[in-house]
Amino acid sequence: IEPFWPCRAASCIRQPPAGEIDQSIAMRTSTALVLLGAGGSAASLGSCALGWVGALRSPTVRGAPVARSNLRGCPGLASAAAESQDLPGLSLLGAAALAGATGALASRRQKGKSKICQAAARVPDGTPAPHPNPIRQRPRRNRRSPAARSMFTETRLSAENFILPLFVYEGVDDIPIASMPGVSRLGVDTGLLRVVGEAVSLGVKSVVLFPKTPDELKTATAEECFNRDGLAQRAIRNVKQAFPGVVVYTDVALDPYNTLGHDGIVSSEGVILNDETIAYLCKQAVSQAEAGADYVSPSDMMDGRVGCMRDALDAAGFTNVGIM
Repeated sequence: IEPFWPCRAASCIRQPPAGEIDQSIAMRTSTALVLLGAGGSAASLGSCALGWVGALRSPTVRGAPVARSNLRGCPGLASAAAESQDLPGLSLLGAAALAGATGALASRRQKGKSKICQAAARVPDGTPAPHPNPIRQRPRRNRRSPAARSMFTETRLSAENFILPLFVYEGVDDIPIASMPGVSRLGVDTGLLRVVGEAVSLGVKSVVLFPKTPDELKTATAEECFNRDGLAQRAIRNVKQAFPGVVVYTDVALDPYNTLGHDGIVSSEGVILNDETIAYLCKQAVSQAEAGADYVSPSDMMDGRVGCMRDALDAAGFTNVGIM
């Protein structure tokens, strides 16, 4: 391979005399050996090599001044070259040797400083000094380690935390619900008990029941909602008799029993009768508690109905039945 010597002009490439080629090869090799011998790292050697190649872009002669603009890639070599202006006879090779020694020393010092800074850096730059707050309660103490967190944690999610919604109807076979893929209406005396048993085997111990009242039993005032032998009441009794430990939640609302499908009784003028509806909601809650419900769950939107239900349940002796 024939070596070439690129000059400053991109369009100017000339073949230098053999003496210059030999000199450049010797200088390049000597500088590399000096840098490595002085303990310079591969990175510092590569950096200085870039600057040194830049210096070779313009012809230089041993002992002649070196242009600083050609040594921008290697600060150490540039500095040594600058000092060579005051040291007669110092060649570019000598400047390279001086740069290798000083560069290696500076690199080692910088690495030492970096290690010290890394060891001392405990907080991000700009972090203010701690405010002298007289904090007595520090809950963070109980979260300082996985063992402490597991001891003091108050919430753990498991199968026992889930409530399984079940939809029942007067029938035997399961009927898929098109709007809820994978969910079916269950026969009150058949599929209901089968699914509850499966849930219990998986650790789910709570269910909430939603009845599908036959259309012929629906009325404008929804009296079927507190029928002691109604669909919802029978479903509650079936579950509690087969699985006494299962917690049963119920839905308290008039829409499954109302011909209009509304949660409240509606007058002929289209006005929702809030207080009249509450009277039936209270009767519905009491009838569900009598069937064995553990919690009644009002889903209607009548004003003041929760307090009235609480009073009605307590008056009927169901002080332990909750409202969700």
